[in-house]
Amino acid sequence: SAGIGSPTLLGEACRDFRNVIDEAKGLPPIPEDTVNGHWQEALRLYSTGAAFCIDGTAMMDADLINTAAEYLMDGTEQINLATDALLAVGGV
Repeated sequence: SAGIGSPTLLGEACRDFRNVIDEAKGLPPIPEDTVNGHWQEALRLYSTGAAFCIDGTAMMDADLINTAAEYLMDGTEQINLATDALLAVGGV
């Protein structure tokens, strides 16, 4: 049976995440250039991270999974920068 930390469940979660990112890529751009730039970079990094995660879990390759985690953390940093930029222009 697949436990919480199982590669099978992680791989499924990564595929689900990739699908959400693909949907987000289809949304209209954010109408503020700096915010949109960070948002688009976050989507790129998240997409790449999801791909490494999917491959890493399929091959049970810890190095690929670690690389995925690095991309996901970098993507989150871009989301933080987008949030900061949005706050700077008074969007929230």
